[in-house]
Amino acid sequence: MGDFWSFITSTEMLPYTFFLGIAVFYWMTVIFGLIDINLLELDVLDSGVEKAMEGGIESVGSSLGALSSLLNFVHVGKVPITIIGSFLILKMWFFGFIFNELAGPLLEDFSNFWIVLSHLFFGGFNFIISTFLTGMTTFPFCGIFEHKTTRGGNLLLGSECKIKTTHVNDYFGQAELQTEDHSYLLISVRCKEGHNFKKGDVAKVESYDEKNNVYYLSY
Repeated sequence: MGDFWSFITSTEMLPYTFFLGIAVFYWMTVIFGLIDINLLELDVLDSGVEKAMEGGIESVGSSLGALSSLLNFVHVGKVPITIIGSFLILKMWFFGFIFNELAGPLLEDFSNFWIVLSHLFFGGFNFIISTFLTGMTTFPFCGIFEHKTTRGGNLLLGSECKIKTTHVNDYFGQAELQTEDHSYLLISVRCKEGHNFKKGDVAKVESYDEKNNVYYLSY
């Protein structure tokens, strides 16, 4: 046990173990009811997109397109980001463990430069393959959480909701809506150009896009 702990806290494994520890701590707090599963839902990603748009980058269109494709692939918006992130961290830790277990002895004869370079190269590859596998792993969860955003459909038209993300635009946003039975729905929302909604605002559901499972808002 001591050797295992020393290994997973070694310099090479520490980054993976650190984030795995955060994930484990988070889910322990969720299990004991100390925080909500949607505590981190999309705020960080939404802020990143917002800053990129404000930066005036010429390639922002293609960058956001690539980001949107990546988020769609891992099912952000259909599965809570905390679940997606936990699967990604777990897979990266697992592959990091295998790599360091197998390649560690082979790298001992190399210089520090080549050891660091090999770990950087593997880290990038690890992220890519783990992201791909995370998209496949989280796919079954889409049906589990789908009822939270699809229940109601056109029946929700005219209802008021509260914005949960930092802002809403024509391709991103979430809001919370209280139903007649006093339960809460987390719905994917969009707004047309010229509307400006931010976190905490109250908006009205104007229309429903059944194909994309999103609700369009108005004042």
